Amino acid sequence: MSHPLGIISAMETMRRLAEQQHGLISREQALAQGMNSNQIGARLRRGTLERLARNVYRMPGSVRTWEQRLLATVWAAGVGAAASRRSAAALWRLPGFRRDVIEVTQARGPSTRYPGPGVHDSRFLPGHQIRTVEAIPTTCVERTVLDLCGFVHPQRSERALDNALAMDLTTVQQLALMLAETGARGRPGTARLRELLAVRTDDYVPPASELEALVLAVLDGANIPRPERQQWVGGTTAPVGRVDFVYRKARVVIEADSRRYHWAWLDVQADHRRDLLLNAAGWTIIRVNWHQLIAEPELFIAAVKGFRRAAA
Repeated sequence: MSHPLGIISAMETMRRLAEQQHGLISREQALAQGMNSNQIGARLRRGTLERLARNVYRMPGSVRTWEQRLLATVWAAGVGAAASRRSAAALWRLPGFRRDVIEVTQARGPSTRYPGPGVHDSRFLPGHQIRTVEAIPTTCVERTVLDLCGFVHPQRSERALDNALAMDLTTVQQLALMLAETGARGRPGTARLRELLAVRTDDYVPPASELEALVLAVLDGANIPRPERQQWVGGTTAPVGRVDFVYRKARVVIEADSRRYHWAWLDVQADHRRDLLLNAAGWTIIRVNWHQLIAEPELFIAAVKGFRRAAA
């Protein structure tokens, strides 16, 4: 049996921890402090703990708030769950979203599902898309915008995107990477976010590194193996030099064009000469730019798949 002084010390530690967590303690945290199931049950019966949700306890006397209810729902939904949609937008302080709605996304799976009000399933919610905001696991700004595009009025989602950009919470580049990684065809919000980003990237000239990162994100989203990056390729009549990406077995080169649409005449000639040298050596060249990867990534994906399939 645990010594009473040890139990008192554990309760004091949990009380201090709860002050940083909107007055809440999880069952896991209570057990980590040395309490057992019987001791937790005794405190629930005496009223020194209050069950708020599955495996979530409230410290009596703590202020009942929207944040408390939201965190309780997130914890009850299990590991990997996060405040999402309108709740996440409110936590990120995007204008137009009040702190009154409870919306939580949990990873889909029968062993972890929590059928609570406002809890939604997702086939894809990796840990790197979750941040901690005001002590609450929350979808990152980019994932929040994507989700809003699928569940609120189109004008409201557009305002959310523009406000996120204006508040420096994200960038067009980061939103594009999120779209490439998460925005599979048919996923709610994908079409709307693609439409919004397409008109915001017409004049955007990304650094080569950002464009190459987007190429890889699009390939990852389509479950296509990654090519070798920044490789030297030789020709038959003259050396070609370094290319952005290469599938050696398929003899496919991918060149990410980071320049504006109206290039200098000399640049165009240099590209044509380079392409001819690669063609002469038996390479197929796929050229792609930022706008194409945002507006019509399926064309790039189809080209890569087609050439790799033909080579196989």
